[in-house]
Amino acid sequence: GQTLRTGVTIDCARMEPNASGKQGCSDDQWWLHLYVMLSRATAMANLIIINSPTREFLERGPPERLRAALAKLLTRVRRRPA
Repeated sequence: GQTLRTGVTIDCARMEPNASGKQGCSDDQWWLHLYVMLSRATAMANLIIINSPTREFLERGPPERLRAALAKLLTRVRRRPA
């Protein structure tokens, strides 16, 4: 990824999936996209967020599939001999 050390403006607007699900992105996809975008800034002082998601959405944390994969990885790391 690329770290941006100067000002970063992020438009977090999201196109909702249509009835056939062919456009837009799911909540899980959107969360991951937001994580990648927000992780580029090195300081909050350098960050401007437009169309931010709700606090509740962000506080839900990563998608369950990612949480499960991280838990599995942590279990493997803990089992490794020191």
